[in-house]
Amino acid sequence: VEVEVSVEVEDPTVASPSTLLALKESTGVDLSAIPREQVEFIRDQSRTAGNRAFASREFQEAINLYSQAIAADPLDKTLFANRSAAYLAQGRAEEAYQDALKAVKL
Repeated sequence: VEVEVSVEVEDPTVASPSTLLALKESTGVDLSAIPREQVEFIRDQSRTAGNRAFASREFQEAINLYSQAIAADPLDKTLFANRSAAYLAQGRAEEAYQDALKAVKL
């Protein structure tokens, strides 16, 4: 028996187009104008710092850093898997599960 699971998870770390537009209108900041190299640098630095925090058992800090990296690259399945592990280490099973689903979908 094959069961298909379809779960739509809205990730709070990924800004919707309407949120980006509201940010641009209210602050004048156009996130799409940031050079891709800078976004990748932020992602990589956040991932590395998140890995260090996780290794040091600073799980909330790891979650925050992985979330920052996800905001920079919402299609990186490894970031969701890493954040899932950090949530699980904190006993936050539902959030860990949602991130694990997202990682598998990507």
